[in-house]
Amino acid sequence: MAQAARHPQWSSRLLTFVALMLLIFSLTPTRFTGWLAGLGGFVERVVTPVSHPASWLAGVMAGGARASSGDAAVDELARYETLARRLSAENERLRLLIQDLQAGVAYASRPVVPVVASVIARSSDPSSPALTVRAGRSHGVEVSDVAVVRGIDIVGRVERVSSRTALVRPITDRSGGPIDGVVDVSDGGTLRCQLEPTGPGVLSGPLISEYLGDEREPRLPEVGALVRLSDSAWPESAQMLVIGRVTEVVPDPEQPLRYTATVSPRAELSRVAELIVRTSPEPSVSGEGGER
Repeated sequence: MAQAARHPQWSSRLLTFVALMLLIFSLTPTRFTGWLAGLGGFVERVVTPVSHPASWLAGVMAGGARASSGDAAVDELARYETLARRLSAENERLRLLIQDLQAGVAYASRPVVPVVASVIARSSDPSSPALTVRAGRSHGVEVSDVAVVRGIDIVGRVERVSSRTALVRPITDRSGGPIDGVVDVSDGGTLRCQLEPTGPGVLSGPLISEYLGDEREPRLPEVGALVRLSDSAWPESAQMLVIGRVTEVVPDPEQPLRYTATVSPRAELSRVAELIVRTSPEPSVSGEGGER
């Protein structure tokens, strides 16, 4: 107990001694304390190597914090920019969709009700690229209704329909059969053509010229000319809708006076994600092809 009591007294005396020595050195002229500079240099050499890594580490930590804060700001800005671009793209899609709907209705010879339908499934058979769409009888869709993109570009016809879905057979499907059309020619007139699916995404067939067998040069369409539907087997409201563009006109090797045209739809039907089914406001009197 006595030793423990003496320890605080010793510490207090040491602190008093150190304070007194500091007071004396502070009042002593510099010429008598120059020898202390060497001691200060020694202490600096010992402490400096440790202080430099400590300063570097502190700087790295501070810089990392600033970089982390900057990265977070950049990420937040990128997220807002992505959202803005997404909204802009959606607005553009809706604007084009409205144009398509208006174009399709304005182009109809009879009243039609356009129904927007998303493609939800595709046939696994490449030779029969049927499309299943999310629009069915409950939406007014019936068998033989015409499906289009861009308002006037034909995709195909509804082949089967259930309550909420429908199967659309594209015009480029080999099992879809022939389709008749007309195409503009250089002199301002039109030329009839009979097209059938002949390859992936294309149709081809003979051009029917009024000059067949005549010595005069036949009228031929230019590459890029639009081919429009003119087929009595299709609904009247679909007449003059666009089948596609002429991509090639060549002589028929078996009949030199005849020419064959190759036509490609303007839209890549195998990649269509959304289409418009042109339905009739009048109820169908036939239930052929329906599913329950």
